[in-house]
Amino acid sequence: MRNLERYLFGLAIAIFVFLAGIAVGKYQYWPYESLNRAKDAANAIWVTWFPDETPEFGSPFKKGGVVKYEKGVAQDGVTFMPMRIKEGFGAVLVDMEGHELHRWKLDFSDAFPPGEAPHIISRAPDSQIAWHGVHLYSNGDVLLNLEGGNFPYGGGLVKIDKDSKIIWKLARNTHHDLEVLPDGKIIVLAHDYAVEGVPACNLYVKPPYLADKVLTVSPDGQELGSFSLAEAFCKSPYRWMLMPVGVYGQRPPVRPDADDFQHSNNIEVVTEEEAKHFPMGNPGDYFVSFRNLNMIAVIDKDTKIVKWAITGNFARQHDPDILPNGHILVYDNLGGMAEGNRPQGRSRILEMDPMSQKILWKYEGGTEPTEQFESSKGGNVQLLPNGNILVSASWQGRAFEVTRDEHPRIVWEYVNLLGANDKGGKSGALVDAARFARSDLTFLEAPTS
Repeated sequence: MRNLERYLFGLAIAIFVFLAGIAVGKYQYWPYESLNRAKDAANAIWVTWFPDETPEFGSPFKKGGVVKYEKGVAQDGVTFMPMRIKEGFGAVLVDMEGHELHRWKLDFSDAFPPGEAPHIISRAPDSQIAWHGVHLYSNGDVLLNLEGGNFPYGGGLVKIDKDSKIIWKLARNTHHDLEVLPDGKIIVLAHDYAVEGVPACNLYVKPPYLADKVLTVSPDGQELGSFSLAEAFCKSPYRWMLMPVGVYGQRPPVRPDADDFQHSNNIEVVTEEEAKHFPMGNPGDYFVSFRNLNMIAVIDKDTKIVKWAITGNFARQHDPDILPNGHILVYDNLGGMAEGNRPQGRSRILEMDPMSQKILWKYEGGTEPTEQFESSKGGNVQLLPNGNILVSASWQGRAFEVTRDEHPRIVWEYVNLLGANDKGGKSGALVDAARFARSDLTFLEAPTS
């Protein structure tokens, strides 16, 4: 009888704890916040050391380097590509035939050794931390963001010389993109892990989360100022996009991307020439891409509030650019999946009228395994002087130049192959690609005749 009483007492305690747990989770009673933050911290550490994705993946290519080159059709020059190399992460500069002209190398621990990264909560191995957001100066110096793996994933801004020696570094959670302005100042995307959130956004997204911002940095690496991209969006007329579906108002909703609800991945300053044909922005305004909102936006340079934005024909986009005709060229990572199971892959390059959102030109890849365009993450585009488009398919480990005409075709292609055998190859992430005239890079030796 006594054993039965003990059993029933234990069962009652278990039922009480179970029901109390449900109540804590549903109604967010104490100690919900403490438990939730502990869960988030544990999850951050797990993701850091056991990532779902790595910067290496299978490839249909069995040959690396330049695998296609139509001389006279492709834009002549040299191509700068930050990528996963066998030794870690770095960048290479190649000529049109794939000959390596220069190489840079820097790991996260080179810039921020253990104990010297106060902006990082959970540290990842160097192999998971990429260069993302890179600028090559004419003298061979490189400005770069270190990104990924860590928590927060923004890893810091570093400037190195042509010999990969560190000139300066900024221990801030910078990521994805940067731009060097004509006066030498730098604007760069960053975020903070906002435990209490941002007041303007907390009605829509439950903290803690990564709160995006823009930093202005001096040419010698000093932070000059910043503004909140989270506020720029949440104080704008476009904040309705974060409102919950269904009954509104009880508590801030928890969304699938709530820990990184904006995920800004591109920033540019609208120039005077661009503003002449792009009436949505004035010179000095900020042109920004928010991946997790599937949104391209213009932020007023004075109010620091979103004043124009579009969503629609693209999904998880990267690197939107304002073209000289006022159209937008955008790397549409996953917009093709709306058309079903496409043998070409889900990624596309689109040229759109920003007012009507009419697609005026597109490249969607081909049906052959080596032509399929499928890069769920990363990527950038560059309009070349001859009208062609240079594309980096980051999560395929390839860069290619495609004609911008009615029947686009690849006229130059580079594959970042780390290894190959009879059964196939292994590629490394090729994060960005930029084409330069050789004469623009003063650190290069003159070519021999």
